[in-house]
Amino acid sequence: RSFTADPRIDGYAHGFKEQTFNGHRVIMHDGTWEGFASALVLVPDAGLGLFVSTNSFGGIDAVTDLLPAFFDRFLPGTRAAPPPRSSTGGAPLTPRPGFYRPTRSNKSTIEKLVTLTSSARLRVADDGALRFKNKRWTPVAPGLYQEDGGAQRLTVVKTAAGDTYVATDGPAYERIPWWDTILFNIAVALLFVATALTAIVGMPLIALVRRLRRRSPDMPRAWRISRLLACLGGAFGLVFVVLLARA
Repeated sequence: RSFTADPRIDGYAHGFKEQTFNGHRVIMHDGTWEGFASALVLVPDAGLGLFVSTNSFGGIDAVTDLLPAFFDRFLPGTRAAPPPRSSTGGAPLTPRPGFYRPTRSNKSTIEKLVTLTSSARLRVADDGALRFKNKRWTPVAPGLYQEDGGAQRLTVVKTAAGDTYVATDGPAYERIPWWDTILFNIAVALLFVATALTAIVGMPLIALVRRLRRRSPDMPRAWRISRLLACLGGAFGLVFVVLLARA
């Protein structure tokens, strides 16, 4: 092991990721690319290994289903109880409700928009359980949670700079400010759409009403040009938002 956010959850062993299957420490490396999915799994304490590779877009689903079935067949068991909190030092942290995004995400360029759809909301129930990533996590030790019906664990980490992270046996997630949440950005997008529609629909209607009432268009030429530009700007903006959503 070369790194772990908390000794009670799985970490990393240089180029390998640690995982716990049926109580056994596993080191593995998996990945996907353009229709291919592969996984290398090694179980040092059992002298057991598995390599699987698929060449279809649905192959990752086969790999995901195969691994737990493989361990249930050859190495059945359950995950041991977590060690005491004293092994990690310090007082347990209380999870902060809010939105969290994967720490492995784009921080710049247009690809940053993917972060909006990959963030997830963390809620804390009255009984202390967490609701995160469409799962319920029950406390099993101070500052440590385990998914209901599964073996994955979760803990909370806070850096010296005050940043809050949620670390799991798999990915880690960082808490994001309110202006980076998907709800706020949807509200901004809707506000823009409403403003654009006002320019696109409202101004032609006003011009039509003035014509029906036979009022002379006594507006300056600069005003008419600016009104046209506002309509075109709103139209191009809406087209951009629609194309961006479909990208």
